[in-house]
Amino acid sequence: MELFIYDGALHGERLLRVVRRASAPFSAADIDVRVCDNEAALEAALHHAVAEEAKRQERFFPMRTDDGIRLLRLSRVLYFQSEGHRIHTALTDGTVLRSRSLRVSTRELLSPLLASGKLLQVSKSTFVNTQHVCSISLDGVHLAGGCIVPVSRKYYAEFLQASRESFGP
Repeated sequence: MELFIYDGALHGERLLRVVRRASAPFSAADIDVRVCDNEAALEAALHHAVAEEAKRQERFFPMRTDDGIRLLRLSRVLYFQSEGHRIHTALTDGTVLRSRSLRVSTRELLSPLLASGKLLQVSKSTFVNTQHVCSISLDGVHLAGGCIVPVSRKYYAEFLQASRESFGP
């Protein structure tokens, strides 16, 4: 946790009391205290803290490929598509990775991401990353980069309900 203070009147013992009160629930190792001299410095520090927190909360997905185990940032994954006992993973840079043979179902493997709402199932074998959904049409789900993933009739109603919960009406 980072604690930012901007107040020209706060200094010495008064500043120390504010820091102690604000940081009581945390250990000293968890806190980075910075005193900002002006609003611009405070704004820059807050932007930095938000970016660092986003990186810290970034979800990763381990994937066994023929080249070895790769740790994929979920933010780079457009969709997962199973084919037989393998998963094809489409990335934002256009790369498609192919997993090694799986011993569990794709749905079981992706279940934590489905439960968290980070992925939505659009067909028996395809799961899209909600972070990259731009729009939904009769053609399918339009993802960032112009990719369109069809939604099967069986999953259409379930997908629409889940997408309303994720993105709003």
